[in-house]
Formats: sequence, structure tokens, C-alpha cells
Amino acid sequence: MVDLLGGMVADYAMGYAENYVMSVLQAYMWIIVLISIPLLAVAIAYCFFGIKIYRVLLVISGLFGGGIVGGLLLGLITESGGGAVVGFLLVGALMGALSWYIYKVFLFIQTFFSSFFATFMLMLVLTKSPGISMIIGIIVGMVLGVLICIYTKLFVMITTAYRGAGTISNVFSLFFIASGAYRIVNLLLLAGFTAGGFYVQKRFFSGSYESGENRRRGASAVIAGTCKLVGIEGMYKGFEFDVEDMITLGRDVDNCNVIFPDTCAGVSRIQCQISYNRKTRSASVVDKFSSYGTTLNGTKLEINRPMPLKNGDVIMFGENNVFKLNC
Repeated sequence: MVDLLGGMVADYAMGYAENYVMSVLQAYMWIIVLISIPLLAVAIAYCFFGIKIYRVLLVISGLFGGGIVGGLLLGLITESGGGAVVGFLLVGALMGALSWYIYKVFLFIQTFFSSFFATFMLMLVLTKSPGISMIIGIIVGMVLGVLICIYTKLFVMITTAYRGAGTISNVFSLFFIASGAYRIVNLLLLAGFTAGGFYVQKRFFSGSYESGENRRRGASAVIAGTCKLVGIEGMYKGFEFDVEDMITLGRDVDNCNVIFPDTCAGVSRIQCQISYNRKTRSASVVDKFSSYGTTLNGTKLEINRPMPLKNGDVIMFGENNVFKLNC
């Protein structure tokens, strides 16, 4: 009898405590959301504009990450607060600068360690073997690290959309924390914002052949007063690119519209630019200090000297990357 009464009292107390916590959360929900606004703003920027700001985010992480390590080390060596400050500033500035100029190295490092730890923990649960888990974690980390360096733009769009969506879904699903629908709402918001963020980045900010109005050859007729760059040979064979004012070709993911991977031999960071003047309906091409040169109808272009283009002209560079102008 005593045990029964004790159990009833315990159940009542637990139910009361749970109801009290839920009522407090509901009462102060708007306060929680308001406090979360700065975090939410960053998450929205990350989700929908990640491809445009990820290098800035890398610089910030390099600045603070390197600064903390440098501050701790120099502080321990000098045994002074001033040494810690100097270490933070010097190492932080160095790591911030390096993360801007050699950002792919930092992308590789971040991807490797995050993938390694996630895979290691998962395999440790599945295999119960630290050795096997570590080997598989290293392999997965290396593979994903290399892939993100080759397909940087695609991976950045996916990861930034997912990370931003995670924070957004966590904040908005707080409104459903008192109901049984909390987890399903969180999952639906996560999936929806991830897909939406990736689409927005891909559609408006990727600057690659996957976005905008680029279509395969034959998909539509050339609109009067526009120019198209048509891939004849190479990795963009069969693709069309609308030349709206200017289009830049090369390996630089931040400054080029038509992106080539780093493994594409003979293509420079910024290979060449093609410009089109709608008023005069005239086009031109210029080689932007490329290492191996650009040819126009078989003739090598002079560096940084614009050359006029006409309908049917053929531009070639690298290992058989051939494009034809269709105006």
C-alpha cells in the first residue's frame, strides 16, 4: 500500500513538474525567440547565402580558432596575460589570412576532422573496435576532404544550407515543444529549409553551369539581342551559357561563372572573359593572364588584349575545352 501511494505521489510530482516546465516554456516562448533572433539571422544567412560568405566564415573561424590556440600557448610560455593577448592577435591574424588565401586547405582540414569524428563515433557503436573505427574514420575523412576540394561549390552549398537549416528548424520547432509533433515538425523544417537554401544558392549565387538560364543545346532558340556560349568539346560539351554583359571562365569559384575543377589541366584560376554589349550587339574575348593561353579560331590571344567576336567564332583552352559563340 505504501509503495502504491509512493508511486502515485511520484507520478503526480513528475507530471506536475513536466506541465510546469512546459507552461513556463510556452509563457516565455516569445522571449526565447527574441533572444534567438541574432542566431536565427546568422542561420538564415548561412542557409541561403552560404556560398557567398563561406570564405568570410572561414576567416572568422581561423581568426578565433588560431587566436585561442596562440593565446594559450604564448600565455603559458610567457606566464603573462600580455603574452596571451599578443599570441591571440598574432596567431589569429596569421590563421585568418591563411584561411582566406589557402581556404581549400582549411576546407579540407575542417571536412576531414568533422567527417572523421562522426564516422569514428558511428563505427565505434557498430563495431565496438576503436582500431577499425579509426581506420574507417580516416578513410572517410580523407575521401570527403578531397571531394570538397574538387567539388567545392557543390559541397559548400549543401553543408551551409544544412547547417543553417538545422538552427532555423530548432528555433521554430520550439513553438511545438509542448506537443507530440515537436520532432516531426523539426524534421520537416530541417528538410524544407535545407532544400530551399540549396536551391536559392544554386539558382542565384552559384555562378556555375547548374544555375541561371543555362540549358543544353537545342533546348531553346537564341533570343534576339542575346549571345550564347555553346560547349562543343570538353567537360561542358552540350551546354549553353547566356552571355549577359560578361561571363568569366576558370577555376576560381568566387570570380568565375563557368567553373572548372582544379584537376582540369591547362585551365587557369581565371582563364578568360567574354563580354557582350546589348546596345551595339558586339562581343569580345580577353585572355586574363592565363598560364597556357586561350585561342580564338586557332590563333593564340595576346594577354589582356580584348579581341572582337562574331557569330560562329571558336574559343579553345586547356585540354580540348572548345566553345562556339552563337549570337
